[in-house]
Amino acid sequence: MLKSAQRELEATVNRLEAELREERQKEKELVALREFVFSLDQEPVQEREELPDLNRFAGAIVGGHPRWQDRMRQLLPEWVFISSENFDVKVLDRVEVIVLFPAYMSHSHSPPT
Repeated sequence: MLKSAQRELEATVNRLEAELREERQKEKELVALREFVFSLDQEPVQEREELPDLNRFAGAIVGGHPRWQDRMRQLLPEWVFISSENFDVKVLDRVEVIVLFPAYMSHSHSPPT
């Protein structure tokens, strides 16, 4: 009977240790996510002058964090910015370049209009 109780306690300890490892991993991911979001508020340290002039293209950007989209709108005022799945597809008629940011896109289940 004592060995049975010991095995049960060992199983409980193992389960709790696994839960603790999982929580620590979640905490690491949360810290990384928080640092990423805070980095979106930071201005770029140095602008690269060798970047091509994207304003010469008619383009669209789909997805991306709203604050990042606001900054990009200043750099690319003629481009179309799409932040949800519900948009008028006619805005893409004149578009030559589409840039997708799937890591930050709407997950709406409504069909596009």
